[in-house]
Amino acid sequence: MEKLLSGKFVVVGFKDACSSLKKGSIHTFINGIADEINGTFGSLEELNRRCSANFEPYKEPTPRMTKEEFDGKYVGEDIAVNCPTEELANEFLKEADSHGYKWGTGDSYFGENNWDYYKEKTLYGIFRGRYGTKFGFKGCNTVEFKGFESNKTLSITELKLEKGKFYKDEEGYIYKTTGYDLKCETEHQLITDLLTLEQLRYKKFTEVNPNQERIDQLKELIKERNVALRQIGEQAEEQMHLISGYEAELKELEG
Repeated sequence: MEKLLSGKFVVVGFKDACSSLKKGSIHTFINGIADEINGTFGSLEELNRRCSANFEPYKEPTPRMTKEEFDGKYVGEDIAVNCPTEELANEFLKEADSHGYKWGTGDSYFGENNWDYYKEKTLYGIFRGRYGTKFGFKGCNTVEFKGFESNKTLSITELKLEKGKFYKDEEGYIYKTTGYDLKCETEHQLITDLLTLEQLRYKKFTEVNPNQERIDQLKELIKERNVALRQIGEQAEEQMHLISGYEAELKELEG
């Protein structure tokens, strides 16, 4: 049986300016056939050879934030997001796409960023799926997107931790708040050298006493010694009882 193309593929470019397809549009092929595309295709190579557009396999974007976090920071009728570089625009729109947001036209954010029109002045309004400059977003609060790898700017305030205290994560690693950063005492490194910002956001920290390990050890030693003392006490009481018996017998014999 002839193998036919299956799966999701995204339009990344065109060979023909008259193509009716849109850049960034995603098409699902089942047995070589997809809506809006004429023909039956056996492979991606055949699809790109015969079609006026160029396709690549579509990979479902993995969210870097929860939808609640993303919405709270970047989505709202009065929020406009600025992406100073095209790389940041792609990163931001990919995250928006992963949470189900699309352009106002209904098209996917994937593959079409519209950044070239206004470049570093570009603002995105995810709430209504539009873009423009500050003149088109009058009255809106502008939020600058700095990317997900800017973990060096992370402060303990964002993690709701306090200065000069010690914390433990779910894996048992101990951390100390140093200034506005977090140092992993277990690994002797700043936490931002060990984890990305998003990995850090999902960690759960519990405040601990920095001497807790020694405290636990001392409590266990005291418990063990108390048990030993009780055993010694019981043995001493038994010996005292025997001595009393010997003394009574001796006194009787001596008259």
